[in-house]
Amino acid sequence: MNKNELSNTFGIHQNTVLKYLAVLQKCFYVDMLPPFFQNIRKEITKMPKVYFADLGIRNKVLNRFYPLHDREDKGQLLENYIYIRLAELYDKEQLRYWRTTDKQEVDFVITESFGTGKAFEIKFSDIKFREKSFQKFCTTYPDYILSCISYQSTDKSIPVLKL
Repeated sequence: MNKNELSNTFGIHQNTVLKYLAVLQKCFYVDMLPPFFQNIRKEITKMPKVYFADLGIRNKVLNRFYPLHDREDKGQLLENYIYIRLAELYDKEQLRYWRTTDKQEVDFVITESFGTGKAFEIKFSDIKFREKSFQKFCTTYPDYILSCISYQSTDKSIPVLKL
């Protein structure tokens, strides 16, 4: 979810969307994941990603209760689940996501110490994971180890249940 999409979908002003998101965050229904950038100005101006703190509430809002394999949003559902799991394992201040203006993205970046950490790309099936697609991130941040987390995993990824 992002505020621009929500604003357009519901036909309300972006400031109203931000107020609603702030209330949802204060009630612990959603979390905001800030972007990862070395340039602090960019980090402040970039839009956070929104994740539900409870997948049951997410499913109710979207009215989607059918089996995981039959869902068109299974990738987003899995990504939201991984966010919840990572927020349990790491301090939320360590969690970020990375996206460029040309739409390259790494789902989660975890800073463990200054300039080093882990990065995770989430895929329902790791067959779709192509490490070459993340060359820009790996080149720009060589001290962040990139891995794939997937539901249907082979030896190329971390199985979601082992996280």
